[in-house]
Amino acid sequence: MHPEQRSGGWRWPWGGPRSDEFETEYEIVYVTDSEAAAEAGGGGEAAAGAAAAPQRRTPEPTATASAATAAAGAAPAAAQRAAPAPQLPPPQPPPPGWAAGPAASPAAGAALALAILASVRAGRRAADAARFDPSALQSRQQESRVQGRELRERRRAFLEEERRRKEAEAAKRLEEAKRRAAEEAEARAAQRALEAAESAKQLERMRREREAARQAFERGESQLDEELARRIRLEEDQLRARERARAEAEAAARAAAEEARRAAEEAARREAEEAARRREEAERARRERAERLRARQTIYELELSGTATSGPAPPGSTTRGAPPLPARLRVQVALEAGAPSGRGEGEGAGSSSTDGGGGGSGGGGGFTASGSSSRLYESPESALEDAGALAAEAARHVAARLLASHGSLPGRDPSDATAPAAPLRFPELQLWAWLLALKSEAAARRAIGQVAPLATGRDLDQPFQIRSRLSLLPEDDPSAAGRMLTLAAAQARAGQVAGAAALLDDLISRAQEDYWGGDLAAAAAGDPGQQVLVAACVYAALLDLCEDPLGSDLAAAAAVAGAAAAAGGAEGQGSGSGGEGGGDALRRLVAYQLRERAKGAPKDSLALPAASAARLLGPTHPVARALAAEAEANMSLGARQARELRRQQAELAASMDALKQQGSLLAAPGGLDPSSARARGAPVPEKAWAARNVARSLLGGGDPSGVAEAARMLREAADDCREYYGPDHPGQLSTLLDLVNADLALLTTAGGPERARRDAADAIHRALSIAVGERYRSQGDPLSMVLLFESAQAELDYPQVLERGDPAMAAIVKQAADAFASLETGQAARVVSKRGAASGGALRVLARDCAEEPLAQRATRRSLSRLDQWNRGLPLAPLA
Repeated sequence: MHPEQRSGGWRWPWGGPRSDEFETEYEIVYVTDSEAAAEAGGGGEAAAGAAAAPQRRTPEPTATASAATAAAGAAPAAAQRAAPAPQLPPPQPPPPGWAAGPAASPAAGAALALAILASVRAGRRAADAARFDPSALQSRQQESRVQGRELRERRRAFLEEERRRKEAEAAKRLEEAKRRAAEEAEARAAQRALEAAESAKQLERMRREREAARQAFERGESQLDEELARRIRLEEDQLRARERARAEAEAAARAAAEEARRAAEEAARREAEEAARRREEAERARRERAERLRARQTIYELELSGTATSGPAPPGSTTRGAPPLPARLRVQVALEAGAPSGRGEGEGAGSSSTDGGGGGSGGGGGFTASGSSSRLYESPESALEDAGALAAEAARHVAARLLASHGSLPGRDPSDATAPAAPLRFPELQLWAWLLALKSEAAARRAIGQVAPLATGRDLDQPFQIRSRLSLLPEDDPSAAGRMLTLAAAQARAGQVAGAAALLDDLISRAQEDYWGGDLAAAAAGDPGQQVLVAACVYAALLDLCEDPLGSDLAAAAAVAGAAAAAGGAEGQGSGSGGEGGGDALRRLVAYQLRERAKGAPKDSLALPAASAARLLGPTHPVARALAAEAEANMSLGARQARELRRQQAELAASMDALKQQGSLLAAPGGLDPSSARARGAPVPEKAWAARNVARSLLGGGDPSGVAEAARMLREAADDCREYYGPDHPGQLSTLLDLVNADLALLTTAGGPERARRDAADAIHRALSIAVGERYRSQGDPLSMVLLFESAQAELDYPQVLERGDPAMAAIVKQAADAFASLETGQAARVVSKRGAASGGALRVLARDCAEEPLAQRATRRSLSRLDQWNRGLPLAPLA
C-alpha cells in the first residue's frame, strides 16, 4: 500500500479507481474515528467500537456508505474534486477507567474476542457481497467522494434545488411549446382556409377556361365536319368519275385485247398451219429427196460371219504383255466377209493375218475377205478387258482388205435408169471401212464377253453375223458425201456454222441409216455410244478430206491402207496435222458438234466408243482426242477411281517385275505378294466402293461383256474385302450382294454357264456366314435376328443357284424359326407384317449401313453407323 494511503487512518476497501468519462483517477477516502463514532450515535458499544477503530481498521458500515454514495452520485464530479478534505483531529487517549471494564476479565476478553472475530467475519462477508455488487460498488465509490455530512447535505440540497429548477424550466418549456403549438395550429388553419379559397378561385377560373375551350373546340369540330363532308362528297364525285373513265378504258382495252387475241390466234393458227404446211412440205421434200437419192444410190453390201473361240492356252505359253505372265486362256476372233450374192474361194487364216480372195479374179469376180486374231491371256478378266482391241484387230484386217480390193465388190445398180452406177471412191469408201470395222468390233466384243468367262478344258465357239451396206450417190450429185463434206468445210471456214452443221447432220443421218442396215427406227433408238461413233467417223472424214491433200486420191489412199494393213495398222488413217486457220475452225466445229451429241449419253457410256475411235483413227487424230475428252467428262467418280486403281496395280506389277529381274528378296517366295489387297497399296474400302458403282453402271447397260466385266470387278473386290475385313465381318456384305446380282445377270445373259452358278452360290454362302445374327442373339435382340434371317432367306434363296435343302440356308431358316417362337406377341406381329413387304429389306438396310464409305464422305458423317458399332464392340442398333 502506498504511504500516502496509510497516513492519517486506513482506507476503505472499495476505494479504487475513479472513472470520469474517458479518464481514470484514483481517489482514497479516509474516515476518522470521531466521524465513525458520531455516525454510530454514542453508547458504550459505539465508544468501544470507536476506541477499537484505529486498531481494527474496519470499514464504515454499509448503510452509511451507501447513503453517502447515493448522495455523492447526484453531485457533479467537479464539485467533488474541488471540495477541501476535512481536517482530522488528533487521536484522544482512552478514558482512565476503560481498562477496568468488564472486558478486563479473561472470560470477558474471550467473549469479546469471539464477538470481534464474528463481527469481523460478518463484516468481511458483507464487504465481499457489497464489493461484488456493481451498483453498490458504484454508490460507495460516489459516496466516498463526499467528505463530511455537511457537504453531503449541501449536495443533497443542491441536487434537490437543481431538480426543482429543472422541473420548473421543463414545465415552463412545456407551456411555451404548448403555446407555440396552438399558435402554429391557428396559423396553419388560417393558411389552409386561405389556400382553400385560392384553390376554389383557381378551379372556377379553370372551369370557365375549359368550358370556353370546349365551346371553341366544338365550333371548330363542327366546321371541320362540314368541310370533311364537303370534301368527301367531292372525292366521291371524282372517284365515280374516274371509275366510269376506268371502266370505259378497261372495256375498250378488253375489246382491243380480245380483238388482238383473236388476231393473234388467227395469226398463230395461220402460222401453225403455215409451219405445218412447211413441215409437211419439208418432210415431203425430204422424203422425195430421200426417195430420189435412194433411186440414184448404188448399194454396196457386205455380210460378215464371225466366230469367237475361247479355250485353254498351250502349255508353257505366256502372255505378250509386260511383264509376261503364265497364259491360261487363248481367245481367237475370226471374220469372213463376202458380198450377199456370193463369196470368193480364197480365205485367210492365222493369228493377225489377212488373206483376201478374188479381187475380180477367180470364181466369178466376187469379193471375199477374212481376218483372224488370237491372243493369250492370264485370266478371263484380262480377256474381257482386251476384247475390244482383239476384235478391232480382226475387223481392221477386213476393213483394210475392203480398201485394197474394193473394185471386186459388186454393187446393186440404182433404180433410176438415168442415174449412172457409182463406183466405190473416197471418202465414202473410207467412211464405210470405218463403220464396218466398228460394227465388227462391237459384235466380236459381245461374242468374246460370252465365251471368255467360260473357258474350261475345251474350246468354246460363239458365232455371230454382221450385215453392212453403203449407199453411194454419183460423184456429180450435189448430195454426194464428198461434195457435202467439201461444202460444209467451206461454210465452216466462212463462219456459216449453222449451214455447215445442217449439212453434217444430214450426212450423219444417212450414215446412221446405212450403219443400222436401213432401219430408221433402229437408227433412232440405237446405242448412244454407237450413234456418237458414227458421227465421229463423219467428222473424221471431214477433217481428213479437207486437211489431207491426199484424202481424195483413191490410189494413194488405197496404197496407204494396204501398207497400214500389212504393218498392223496400229495408228489408223488419222492425220495429225492440218491446214492453218481453216483447219482450226473445222476442229472447233467438230469438237462442238461432238460435245452436243455426247450431252445426253449416260454416265460411263462413252469410254468404249472413245477407245474404239482411238484404235480406229489413231490416238493423235483430232476427233479421237475430242471424243476422249468427252468420255473423260462423261466418266463417273467410281469409274475414275477404278481406272486409278488399275493404273496403280499395273505400276506395282511392273515394279515387282523389275524387282524379280534384279533378284530382290521382296519378290522371292515369302516376300511381298503383289496380288494381295494390302500390297497393292489401294485402300480396300475405296476400291470396293468404286467397283460397286462401276459394276452397277455396267449392269444397267445390259451388254454381255459389260455384265461379265461387272462380275469380274465385284468378284475381285469381294476377295479383297474378305482378306481386309475377315470372313465374318459385315463390311463385305454390300459387295457380296452386288456380286450375287451380277452373277445372276451373267447366268441369264450367257445362257446359264456353270461357273456363274458356282460363283453366285459361293457369294451367297459367304454372305450367310457373316456373324451379325449371332451378335444380335448375344446382345438379346431376337427380333432383329429374326428379321435379318427371314430377309436373308427371301433375298438369297435362289432355286437356280442353291440346291434344295442347302445346309447353310437350312441352318438360317431353322434359327429364324426358333427365334420367332420365343418372340412376344407384338414382336411376332411386326415380323409377320414385314413378310408382306419387299424382300430383302432388313438385309439391304444392314448392307447399306455397313458399307464403308470413302474417307471424304466418312469425315462428314456425325452419327455412328452399324459398321462403327461393330468395329468398336458396341451393341448394334435394332433392325426393327
